Amino acid sequence: MDNTQLELFSGNKNTTDGRISSRRPFWSYIRGYEKFIMVLIGFIVTGIICFSIGVERGRQTAGLLKTDSRFDTAAIQQRPVEIPKPRESTNTKTDNDSDNYTIQIASYQSRAVAQREAAFLKKKGLTTIIIAKGTYTILCVGNFPDKQKANTSLVEMKKKYRDCFIRRL
Repeated sequence: MDNTQLELFSGNKNTTDGRISSRRPFWSYIRGYEKFIMVLIGFIVTGIICFSIGVERGRQTAGLLKTDSRFDTAAIQQRPVEIPKPRESTNTKTDNDSDNYTIQIASYQSRAVAQREAAFLKKKGLTTIIIAKGTYTILCVGNFPDKQKANTSLVEMKKKYRDCFIRRL
């Protein structure tokens, strides 16, 4: 067999079984603009997958928070600013005076929303206190003589109002 013509194709080599093998990489068969398009498609697919994973994680996080629509800030309407009346405070406490504690469950920009929530809590048999503080209205529940009694109610209130806390009156 005459292999003189095969010398023209120096990149091809004969294998032991007589076949001609070519060791050219895959990317050498594809034109430049086709490479660019394939890389671009790869980036787009990767971006879509990452976005989808982020959306799913966001849904899981939002599902864990179990937010209540009554606390949606977009639903709360803005009201005119009321100047709160200053409280009269006496700094002279005697030993038999005790601090009163309450549980702050939420603060609202709208007094009407706070009053609706207070009415809902009153139907459940709870004592509510509404305090005006700047442009916000603070909704509190209960009037406890000491912090231990407030702590027992706080555990129950945290089931529905995640960020509630004990404060002094």
